[in-house]
Amino acid sequence: MNGRVATLGDLGSLRAEGAETELAHAHRPLLRLDDAEPFPPLAAGFAIYRETAQSVSSKFQIEPVADCVIEYAIWYDWDIQHLYDLEHVWLHLDAYGQVVQVEASRHGSRLVMQRPDGARPVEAGRPVLFLEPGKHAHWADGETMRLEAGERIDEMCGALAGQRGIHLSNRFSDAGLFHATEEQDQLARTQLQNWRFAPSWSFTRTSDDIGDYRLVPWPALEAWVPTRVKHLISELSKHDIDSLSFQQSQAET
Repeated sequence: MNGRVATLGDLGSLRAEGAETELAHAHRPLLRLDDAEPFPPLAAGFAIYRETAQSVSSKFQIEPVADCVIEYAIWYDWDIQHLYDLEHVWLHLDAYGQVVQVEASRHGSRLVMQRPDGARPVEAGRPVLFLEPGKHAHWADGETMRLEAGERIDEMCGALAGQRGIHLSNRFSDAGLFHATEEQDQLARTQLQNWRFAPSWSFTRTSDDIGDYRLVPWPALEAWVPTRVKHLISELSKHDIDSLSFQQSQAET
């Protein structure tokens, strides 16, 4: 796992067991990462819906098209433009446990995932999705992503890195569970500018290859996220903007 991430806190408090966990684990998304991706997924909170209901972790209404929906809220410490990233995958299953539809998040939207030939992106019961480099939005096909959004993604991973600093328009910050000062926000912006990178547009790594991500019921992840974010902010506060700017100038020489 990326060493930058491994030093930023402990996942040991996240635990899960039981039949629903086994179902969610069997169908957990297999995520394909750009070879240059600096921020792998760390954990995911799942919820299972058997009737229409408001999502517990997103703004969307869940409407099963068959027997049930497994919702995966996937956590990343960083997006290349901000600290805090929560992305979603929704998997619709029939009564026999077969996948009948895959939906996933992309920049605030929920989209049905289909490969260029119209097939569902599913292998051995698991959705197989490509992550936008640095941004983690979902696509069913890596080449389609590069052709349709490659220039914009390159820009976000480069010149626009760190544009939003610490993400403070989410369910946790809105509830007052964490906050950040202007200085901390600027530290995050500067650190992300240091981490800017050029996507390789090769997706040979998967979430399985890097050790997978911790899968737990949504309430466990929901309780963990504010502590995690406060920890990340506190790590930033051990630095100062001048020292981070110096690191950036050294990297450019």
